[in-house]
Amino acid sequence: MDDKETQNSPVLTAKELQASFNSEGKAKSDVLRRRNIRASKSLKAGKSSSRVDGVKQRPRIEKKCEGTAVTIPNKAPNKAPNKAPRFQSYYNQIPCDIFTNNENNEEPMTTDTGVPFMLKHDYQETQTVWKTRMDTQDQLWSKNRTSLHQSIVESLPLCKQAACSNCRGVGSTPVKCQTCRTYLCAACDKIVHSKTVTHQRVCEVKDSLHQMLPTEFLNGVDSLETIDVPVPILEPVACGSCNSIGSVRVHAGATRTTVVSTLGRFDVSSSAFNCNTCGAVREATCTEYICSGYWPGSYNSNNYFFEESLLLLWFHVRHELPGSSQHGWITAVGNVSQHHQRACGTSPHGHHADACMKLYNFDSVNERNGESLFKDEIMVCDQDQQKHVELIEQRIPRSAGNATCGRSKFKAGRSNARRKDTKNAKGIEMMTCTHGVIKGMASLAHAETYKHTHLQQLKSVESGATFFCNDVVCKFKPFCEKIALMFPERKDFQRAAIAQKWFLSRFHGRAHSWDCRVLHFGHWLNGAADFLGEEQEQLFAIQGRRAATSKHMSLSARRDDVSQAAFYSNESKDMAHPQYLVKCYLTAVKNVPIYESKLEKRLIQRQLTRADLPCILESLKFRARSVRDKIFASSWELQQLQTEIEGEAHMMQILKAKNDKCLDSNKARTRNRKEMRKSRKTIDKCVALLFSKFKVVVTEKEIESGMFSWNLNGSNTVAEDYDLIDDWMLSLRYAEAIELNKNEMAMFIRSCDRLVDGLDGQIQQRKIDREKMYAPESLLSVSLDLLQRLEISRLLKTINDATDLFEKVVDGFTYEDEGFLDRVEEGEAEELLFDAGDDDDSNSTSDIDDSDLSSEEEQDSEDADC
Repeated sequence: MDDKETQNSPVLTAKELQASFNSEGKAKSDVLRRRNIRASKSLKAGKSSSRVDGVKQRPRIEKKCEGTAVTIPNKAPNKAPNKAPRFQSYYNQIPCDIFTNNENNEEPMTTDTGVPFMLKHDYQETQTVWKTRMDTQDQLWSKNRTSLHQSIVESLPLCKQAACSNCRGVGSTPVKCQTCRTYLCAACDKIVHSKTVTHQRVCEVKDSLHQMLPTEFLNGVDSLETIDVPVPILEPVACGSCNSIGSVRVHAGATRTTVVSTLGRFDVSSSAFNCNTCGAVREATCTEYICSGYWPGSYNSNNYFFEESLLLLWFHVRHELPGSSQHGWITAVGNVSQHHQRACGTSPHGHHADACMKLYNFDSVNERNGESLFKDEIMVCDQDQQKHVELIEQRIPRSAGNATCGRSKFKAGRSNARRKDTKNAKGIEMMTCTHGVIKGMASLAHAETYKHTHLQQLKSVESGATFFCNDVVCKFKPFCEKIALMFPERKDFQRAAIAQKWFLSRFHGRAHSWDCRVLHFGHWLNGAADFLGEEQEQLFAIQGRRAATSKHMSLSARRDDVSQAAFYSNESKDMAHPQYLVKCYLTAVKNVPIYESKLEKRLIQRQLTRADLPCILESLKFRARSVRDKIFASSWELQQLQTEIEGEAHMMQILKAKNDKCLDSNKARTRNRKEMRKSRKTIDKCVALLFSKFKVVVTEKEIESGMFSWNLNGSNTVAEDYDLIDDWMLSLRYAEAIELNKNEMAMFIRSCDRLVDGLDGQIQQRKIDREKMYAPESLLSVSLDLLQRLEISRLLKTINDATDLFEKVVDGFTYEDEGFLDRVEEGEAEELLFDAGDDDDSNSTSDIDDSDLSSEEEQDSEDADC
């Protein structure tokens, strides 16, 4: 660049920049100021600057062409020579003419590249205006939310005095169409909607709102009739037999078909053509359906059709939202036309608490002052969560915590977590029941800690759950006991430490040491039945994908989004609850004989009886406690070294089998082999100490087989006792699951019955109040009656469908009397749900007292420090 061209370009001095930029934008303005100062010095010295606004300019070279000097810029391919600085491009995205930079309304200041300066305080001012506007809208919605809700409820009853939108008849409009927004009489409704199968219609039948199916029409005041409605398709212009024009009509065909649209799924009849001239009748072809906008699921079958508008919408969703699930999309469309009911048991069997760290939220999100609509309906208020954490920290100071079990160090298993400045919410803590229904949530300000899990456990105890599952329950249990000891005045803390049975799931148990699994395995506890302990992980597989949008939301909007997702998930679980109970029941029935057969083979092989199993279990627990939470040292005795070698050899066998059968990726196999190397390292240490101290030799063959020289005198290895007890316990748990699922089926129907009785009681009470003139009859009270009658009819249908399903699966199925749920809620669930009768397997467990097991587990956690 020559000197003349450089002198003509404007240069911003340090004084101008200092007057233009405020203190908040000083960090970014200093960079540009220093670069312009260097350019000014270069001009005063008569030198050409190779930088303009911080962008390096490539030197120009001169080439002679036919005696004339031509200056050609030495440009690199695919690079812009005058690219503006990155922060200037960011400011340039905001129009500079919205706000003026000075009081005299002067023109916005620009650089020599023509980029206008958008100062930081101006950008913040735009955010302030946006926040003020959003706050105003939030206040308006909050002010009118109650009146809007009342207006919506009052609009539900049909206005029978309204004129029919088709024939304009007055006083006979019992049908309201939500799709075409019209009131229709019974005759006009049949004319209009016999050709439109996807419209949402409602009517009043026996003083209750009824969602009409495409094939249902009114046939009187309170009666419905069902007629065959065809798929509405285009009529042929001429008959294919007699060639007469305009004589072909569409009518219902002989087969049933399903039409799926953006409004849901509708079951109707297929379409057929009838000629009024020659009387020819034929079914519509696949091509005719497609030309009418209905695409079949299979070309040679007319049993399933998708509306073209639905396919077009899915086309845009798939490309605008990459990664969307086609199965999830089809399920969502089907749910549009479904109705759900709340039906989880009144006495929960167990809860599983865990945190999803994918649902974080950035600090850079522009927060607004609007309140959350759901508030603390399902998610704990942040203030309550923080108060609970601060209360515990008053007597239990922050520390590194105890997050290690065996060779694994769990991020979830700690009493404290360091704060990070990049996020204002690090994740979501959730708690679910055994059916996968979300019972509580909390936003994590720092990270997952024992203190956050403790708040969820208090809710679990309050609900009456028998079991509490956590990924690091072996360390969380002593933490709860320590809290109860430090807060003797809190009765709820005392009860939380002793009221529940601590449950370690089988999947997460694989990451724990062998002695921890022996002492804390949930499936080795009486009454655990088929509690999986991984319900929360199954939920995270779906909810974790919500982070793509929730991480950029304000805290209040994020709370509403996550809460709404929880309610939606719960509704889907409730809708499939009867099928879920049947599936669990059939799984238990299938697995009981399998594990009974395995147990019998092991007993015959070792020449044992069922009466010997409790003693073997006690011996195995004693050996596990001998090495539990004890640091390996040269002072270990012979029995401790032998037990540790046997346990680690058993761990290696489990990991090897897992590597061969379960893992299907190189990354997972590499991680598994790393754990195997850790077990082998522990074995080598013990073998070396065993030889140097007691002169006992352990060969490589013994380590691979799991049988050692000291087992030849008749003593059994840890692996043999572990496999025997595990088969015994699993056979008992599946036997318990059969009885548990039977009783949960009965509890499901009884809970629906109780809901019906409660709703009917409210309707009758309002009727009595109106008769005694305690409350005048109003449109709102009539609307509430309609809504509750609609819910009653839905619950009655649910009860009938569930009863039919249960009777097909369980022979002689029946549910208990009226006082069944009352006795369950009074604490008699254990006696009612696990009455084994004459079952020999259950009688064998009576030799082991739960209180004894609890006392033994307390001994191994006395030294644990959280």
